Amino acid sequence: MSHQKQYDDNQWKVQIKLANSIFSEGNVDTSIQHYQSALIIAKKLFTEFQSREPLPETLTHSLVISYLNISSCWAAQNKKKEQILCLIEAYDFLKVILDNQLTSQSLSHQVFDGVRKIYLELCLCFKEIEAHEILYKTEQAFTELSLLHQLRSCIVH
Repeated sequence: MSHQKQYDDNQWKVQIKLANSIFSEGNVDTSIQHYQSALIIAKKLFTEFQSREPLPETLTHSLVISYLNISSCWAAQNKKKEQILCLIEAYDFLKVILDNQLTSQSLSHQVFDGVRKIYLELCLCFKEIEAHEILYKTEQAFTELSLLHQLRSCIVH
């Protein structure tokens, strides 16, 4: 009888709730520390459970939310460079998983949904700083990634 560890994201939720509360009080520096702790927990859970079937529904979601919250902290401090670098890190992390041929179909769908959310935030950032050429290249790269994801989904089915 197998005793696989059950997926439990309660530690992640505690960090997120604490960070949200601190952020709402205006203490961005402390909230970002808790969001970063939440990201560490989310990455650990992701690594541990990414090959499980059935895949936990919130596996990729917790990663994306963690990155987006950190990005929001940078935005609140008007640190656009840090915000963009955070989003690029998230995009790259998720893209590596999508590019892996061993990634399951269910994980691929979850990850692609996360990539889409990060992509939209990146586009908003590039529009805000009027980085039109970078925005155009980002849109092209996402279109290509989207097409490859769709093709892969068709082939697997």
